Amino acid sequence: LREELEAILAASGSRTLGDMTLEEIHDLLGQISVARQKAAFVERSRKMSFMLPGLGQFANKDPVSGSLFLTADLLVKAGTLVGAYFLLPEELQFGQLNYFTAPYSTIQNRWESQSFVDLLPAMGVLAGGWLLEGGLRIFASKHAEKLARSNVEDGTVTFEPELFLLPA
Repeated sequence: LREELEAILAASGSRTLGDMTLEEIHDLLGQISVARQKAAFVERSRKMSFMLPGLGQFANKDPVSGSLFLTADLLVKAGTLVGAYFLLPEELQFGQLNYFTAPYSTIQNRWESQSFVDLLPAMGVLAGGWLLEGGLRIFASKHAEKLARSNVEDGTVTFEPELFLLPA
């Protein structure tokens, strides 16, 4: 955005607002608003894919990449939960403890009877899954940002000048 704004202002020369006609000021504001919209579109695409990998790709009309990122995210989450569950001590798993019918005190006693070391493997899988998901979010967001920037540059996504520069 900064580079585009500098190019717009450089094109206007060293003229002051008082030297410009209303039409020239209107055109200048329109160019600035389009530059702002472009930057906001790219940033929004990046943030969307960071929040939910694949969402920014869908917003940029790339359903294949969007589906792949979304599927990868779901697989990481499911794998993390399944892996952590099966690494829990056996007395905490559903085969030994019915969480729906057992009294709360029974559930609490079973969990409190575990040592930190007993829970460490499951916690390790949860931490690993969390890190893997974070890496996937970063990768997906950078991909969405690159895709959005490409769509803006090649004219796939276009913007109309707005009179008001303040965000809505």
